[in-house]
Amino acid sequence: HLREHARLAQSCQVPEVIAPANGSMIRLRAGAAAVVEEVQTGALVNDGGRLVSLQSQTLSVRRQMLYNGSASVTLVMDKKGVLKADPIVSFTGVTDGDDLEDLVLDAADAVRDLLDDMSARDRTKDDVVREATRRMIRKLIRSDYDKRPLTDVHLVRLQ
Repeated sequence: HLREHARLAQSCQVPEVIAPANGSMIRLRAGAAAVVEEVQTGALVNDGGRLVSLQSQTLSVRRQMLYNGSASVTLVMDKKGVLKADPIVSFTGVTDGDDLEDLVLDAADAVRDLLDDMSARDRTKDDVVREATRRMIRKLIRSDYDKRPLTDVHLVRLQ
């Protein structure tokens, strides 16, 4: 629509016409008009008393959880990579009822199996353990429920 305004101005024989992009701030004064600044444009929403972009990371994560749910896994391991407690697995918005109970048990077993199959060296690397666990949980949910939950893995290392 901004280009159409510029064409209209030209057809009305306005001597100086600028066709700005959305967000362009134009200086209008004697002499040449010019774009002097760019300002944020786009849809803003109220999020807890703050104005945030509709495209913000926060809202993007919420949309992902809305359609795919979330998963959380807590692992307690020693510095050698030995699991010191049963994995704690929880799901929100993935499934419910008996399916949820079965999923939690299956996921905890799958985490144990994953860790058993990892090399001793990899089990000592926090980032490797977290990422392998995250991927395994997402793969499990995707194969059974065709969802890609937001997945967090909390790893506690005992000294």
